[in-house]
Amino acid sequence: MTPPNVESSYRRCCADASFLARFRLALRAADGQVSGIFDPLSARQQEVMLDASIRAALDFSSGDPQGASRVSEMIHVHGRQGRVPVPPALYPVWLESLIQAVRETDPHWSDALERRWRAQLMPAVDMFVELYLSA
Repeated sequence: MTPPNVESSYRRCCADASFLARFRLALRAADGQVSGIFDPLSARQQEVMLDASIRAALDFSSGDPQGASRVSEMIHVHGRQGRVPVPPALYPVWLESLIQAVRETDPHWSDALERRWRAQLMPAVDMFVELYLSA
């Protein structure tokens, strides 16, 4: 049996027009600090940003050099000294909100797929937290 594929899951989610809105709303509802970060942006801008963050994290974790470059740029923006600092406590909130949105959207969701999503995203989440704390 082929293990569940995160990239395929993400494509299925993106095929659903409500996916990024679900993620955005789940993230905003999960922690009030998110509103302060998102309020200057339109809903569409927020969703574009969230999509970019997911793609960068997936690419980073797969070893793609462009993913590493995008994560580096995001860390520069969201680090302690960045233009839009994001406290380390919000990265697990980002992950849980994303998992919730994928669970609600992907018709092929399973426990095994959830484990794959978490395993693939944790390296990027850990990198953001580590670099924030070390700055």
